[in-house]
Amino acid sequence: METDRREKPLRYCMYIRKSSEEEQAQEKSIPDQIRYCEDYAEREGLLIAKKYPPESRSAKMSNNRPIFNQMLDDIRAGKYDGILAYHPDRLARNMLEAGMIVDMVDNGVIKDLQFPTHPFTNNASGKLNLNIQFALSKQYSEHLSETVKRGTDTNLEQGKSSGTYRWGYNRNEITGWYEPDDNFDLIRKGWDMRLSGSTLDEIAEFWANHNIHRTTKITRKNKRERVIYLDSKQTVSNIFRNPFYYGILVQGGQEVDLRKVANFEPMITEEEFDAVQEMSLSKRKNIRNKKREEFYPLRQFVRCKHCGNYMAVGKSRNAAGKYYLYYRCSDKDCPVKNIRAHFIFDKLYEELAKLKMSVEQYDFYNESISKFSEDKIAELRLERRSLEGAKKQKETKIKDLSRNLARLPENAPEVAKNAIIEDIEDLQNDVIDLTKEINDLKERIINPDDLKTSIEEFLNLANNGENKMRAGTSVEKDILARTLLLNIEIDNKKEPVFLWNEPFKTLLESLSVNLGARDWT
Repeated sequence: METDRREKPLRYCMYIRKSSEEEQAQEKSIPDQIRYCEDYAEREGLLIAKKYPPESRSAKMSNNRPIFNQMLDDIRAGKYDGILAYHPDRLARNMLEAGMIVDMVDNGVIKDLQFPTHPFTNNASGKLNLNIQFALSKQYSEHLSETVKRGTDTNLEQGKSSGTYRWGYNRNEITGWYEPDDNFDLIRKGWDMRLSGSTLDEIAEFWANHNIHRTTKITRKNKRERVIYLDSKQTVSNIFRNPFYYGILVQGGQEVDLRKVANFEPMITEEEFDAVQEMSLSKRKNIRNKKREEFYPLRQFVRCKHCGNYMAVGKSRNAAGKYYLYYRCSDKDCPVKNIRAHFIFDKLYEELAKLKMSVEQYDFYNESISKFSEDKIAELRLERRSLEGAKKQKETKIKDLSRNLARLPENAPEVAKNAIIEDIEDLQNDVIDLTKEINDLKERIINPDDLKTSIEEFLNLANNGENKMRAGTSVEKDILARTLLLNIEIDNKKEPVFLWNEPFKTLLESLSVNLGARDWT
């Protein structure tokens, strides 16, 4: 007994973690956890040597919690002896970190664990029970995640969404489907104004003058009602970029056509949405100077690998008086300087000649593709829809102008023919810029469902790309190159390095196919 009185008390650090899953179920809040732990420590005579700030990161994935990691480092350094937490599930919901804690207990690094809600004894039975608690916590977390996702996915497939209502609509409390509300016609009027050329400020003022607003509902998170007015230019801009208004709901990494699965009344047509995207893009962004540019293939597509900048494209004349295309780095000190276009295209012809794919390889690609986070997918898809709408309008105009050109009689004035050709090239330049933006988005998002439906196009491009590229016009070469490639880089030795677009990039990396290029990333 004399020895026990002289022993130093164990030094406990208190660890508190918030749980986003439990927040909706009104589980113990941060203040509640702190109070329970402090009361328990006082009753049991525990020495709390350190109170870490509450952790907000999830314990579902390992190495995701900086405060938790710091606590374990401090214990390994001998600063503290044990951990006080509200429940074992506060410490771990994944088996890696659960194993780390049990291993530290086994080796005496952690001398004790204390929980107000769960007894623990540092012996074989106690550690077995602790492992069971960790396993149950992991199972609960995964089951909850699967259940919530399954329910959300099923609801979305049926046209039922969650979250904030879209302006001009309410959700039927029985069916869960979107229905027009009292502001439907006024929001529709805003779309008409936009199609007629009104600015976002003018439309925001129109909606503000009509007192368009909505009242948030009282929920577990929102303890009081709030009135939100439709008078923000950013909110107005978001409305005109959202394909929901013609029937495409983008949420949680999914896209659902409400016109097919729900009794949905679109506010606008898809053609009207596309037209607004083109108008909005032209208004907010000068794609090029108003002065007409001559069309050059691979503009804003060939990048200097040394500097990281896009290389300017132009034409020059050689000693024999013949014109040729070249790509030049704008950095005067860059060792790359410039490269003639035929070196790039000749190398590309060689690579395309080696690019042969089969249905089996395509299937392998589909199995290996990974998904981005759902929120990021939804965000990127909305942006992509907007840009694709604008691009589609311009491509339609190119087709119409091409038909007009073909209908011109042979004796038509050259000035008439040239005017149409110039308009086509101007539009194609617009399409190039839009395609680049869309490709930048596609680099960050992979939609397996879209890719699975493109197998015929995939095999056609893979197996016939060389012939199409060699035989194509400058515009056709440009379009095909942008379909197959994300970018072309020119290294210090003036060798083109091809950065392939999806699905070719992932497939080539997955199969470790060496087609002669030195860098596939």
